[in-house]
Amino acid sequence: MKFFILAVAAAAVLQTARALCPGEIACSGHGDCGAWDKCTCYRNWQGVDCSERTCPYDVAWADIKDTTVTLREEHFYAECSNKGICNRQEGVCECFEGYEGKGCARMSCPEGCSGHGKCRIMSEMNSGYTGWDAGKIQVCECDPGYSGVACEKRFCKMGDDPITLQTVDTLNYQVDEVQTIAITDNGANQISGQFILKYKDWRGETWQTHPINIATATAISVEEALEAIPNNPIPSITVAKSGAGAASGAVTFTVTF
Repeated sequence: MKFFILAVAAAAVLQTARALCPGEIACSGHGDCGAWDKCTCYRNWQGVDCSERTCPYDVAWADIKDTTVTLREEHFYAECSNKGICNRQEGVCECFEGYEGKGCARMSCPEGCSGHGKCRIMSEMNSGYTGWDAGKIQVCECDPGYSGVACEKRFCKMGDDPITLQTVDTLNYQVDEVQTIAITDNGANQISGQFILKYKDWRGETWQTHPINIATATAISVEEALEAIPNNPIPSITVAKSGAGAASGAVTFTVTF
């Protein structure tokens, strides 16, 4: 009987010891209660009682380099990228104005590009840029017909002022735009295959023709291909053909707008 009483007392002591870790239940159910009544929190949980969530980390927008750590880089990983406050209940960053995304990792596009463009990260717009913020800064890529930092401006159609017409000064003489398209062989003295012509209109939108057979292409077929582009972006055009021909390895088309 004495042994039984001691065993019960020992069990009570153990239960009391386990209950000393903080939290309504030990470590709030998100950690292990260890020595000295200290919680070891599970991943993505923190706090004395492991009741607080950890928010996503990403490359910091601004920080102070920790020189006590070997090879520690500037812009080291930080919670909410140092541009937001962590909501410890939800585990979600509440980003400061101008920042967005998981861990406040991205800079917001101004005015959401005004509904006339797409947000693109810097590395998408310029693949040659490899700075630390290449995947963080966002800029607007405007839809055709729009411009400005926030795509807030409309394009107006451009053209020569009619009163600039001169007949004496050849440097300022008003003429139609002429483009020359030369197709040459790869050394086999014969051209084969197909080609496509692309045209960028005054709004900045790019259009293209259907594939044109090189061997049978004529001035008329090229002109018809350009005129067949949807929405009639080229109001007036003429095409001339010159050169020895596809069978001889050289052909040239002159397009007058």
